[in-house]
Amino acid sequence: MWTTDRAALAEIQASADRTMLFASGLQPRPGFGDGSEIDYSLLHSVADEILDAHWDQVLAALPVLTRVGQLTGDQFAACIGIPNPPRTVAPLAHVPSAAGPPGW
Repeated sequence: MWTTDRAALAEIQASADRTMLFASGLQPRPGFGDGSEIDYSLLHSVADEILDAHWDQVLAALPVLTRVGQLTGDQFAACIGIPNPPRTVAPLAHVPSAAGPPGW
């Protein structure tokens, strides 16, 4: 069920994602409907396509995610059996190591 709390959390997470994207030094830098070479809405579309292609795998990983609480991108990719491209920015300090949480 969608709630205002979940909507706020989704926006906070999206803001963090945008910050990491721009900090990565991606060139050309995405714009927001301003005629930039890459429009941020295109990145949303690509992300939606990737999620659509892997949605069954994402759902299959939910029991692990529920059990451990959070996974890094590398851990999640390993769980669903797809490669995770190399990072373009340093991982956030609060994210556990890619080795996996205890009991994973």
